[in-house]
Amino acid sequence: MIKTSKEIRIFFEITKCHIDLPFSTTFPRNCCEASSLFLGNYLKEKFPDVKVDYVKGTDSNSSIHFWLEVEGKVYDITADQFDEFDAPLWNADRHPLEAIYSDLERKDIVTAFVTSDVTTETYKHSLMIEIENYLESKR
Repeated sequence: MIKTSKEIRIFFEITKCHIDLPFSTTFPRNCCEASSLFLGNYLKEKFPDVKVDYVKGTDSNSSIHFWLEVEGKVYDITADQFDEFDAPLWNADRHPLEAIYSDLERKDIVTAFVTSDVTTETYKHSLMIEIENYLESKR
């Protein structure tokens, strides 16, 4: 799962100027919502028995940050947008930013992906195909 997550991170890095998601050109900055949704949805499709939660943390100033918890382990594809990190988080026991983004809301990734309004249903489907094709080309 870590390898797949890292490959999807690379996908977002190399396609950031060509995909139509909010703030994609500034990846990883301000891209936590969409990139976590697509990573989580892909992981759930490939590993259907794995519990994947989409986590929204809010701080005292109403700033938000999104990440995933996969079987209780933290996967934050955009953690390095923060000065405290020089890399994403893969399979961490706890999110170090939970102390700041302490008001947490968890959703099952399937529900979060279906109800998200970060893009249209058609684009969600086509971007998932692009991710799949990219990952297949790496194997």
